[in-house]
Amino acid sequence: MPKIQFTTNIPVELRLQSIEGELTPSQFGGNQIKFSAHEGPFWVSEAVGSILIDQIRKKHIQPHVPVEVARREIAQGNGRKGIQWTIDPVGFVPGEQPDGTFAVPTSPAPVCNKNGANGSHPSAPQAAPKAQPSCADNNGNGSANSALVVGREVPANGINGNGNGNSHAAMGDADSWAPYIRQLTQARIEIYVDLCKWAADRYAGAVSKQEVQAFLMNVLISGDKGGGR
Repeated sequence: MPKIQFTTNIPVELRLQSIEGELTPSQFGGNQIKFSAHEGPFWVSEAVGSILIDQIRKKHIQPHVPVEVARREIAQGNGRKGIQWTIDPVGFVPGEQPDGTFAVPTSPAPVCNKNGANGSHPSAPQAAPKAQPSCADNNGNGSANSALVVGREVPANGINGNGNGNSHAAMGDADSWAPYIRQLTQARIEIYVDLCKWAADRYAGAVSKQEVQAFLMNVLISGDKGGGR
């Protein structure tokens, strides 16, 4: 495992395996303090080791907890600079704090599901769709159609010819319109031919076919506006 080295003013994050330093002989003579971390070992002088051990105790640093160890340059006055070693916990650490308080982890916030409820409450059931009234045999005002009226003929499938949204769902494809259009057109032609014959017999040509047509159109239009009555 590589040796941990420190650059001035650059903190190093590590996790100590033990908060007690180990006194070891130095190759330059005298002794030094060895600290073992998960990231590797590092050695400091006895004086620096004592400073770090004192901070570990005062800050209640525990083994295996992420910490930052730094070799910082500080001003000492009169333009002189010195080196200060520090060790600090990284982020929040549960337990007794340096100010004497005791910190505990907070409970996680409840997770809201899609319907806004907390936790694992099931989603609110969807309302059942309302049944749509049948458009069969309905002329739009709730009454049934069974008789043919002038200017307002209702086919057997109940479409009233007003072109509302329900008529499109009921009529199906274009082929279903053919019998209705044929029946309606034939009825009006028969009425027109019958009136022309009646006018010729009754008024001996005094009333023209154009006038019969105009009278018939007026009656049909009036019938549409009056609902076929």
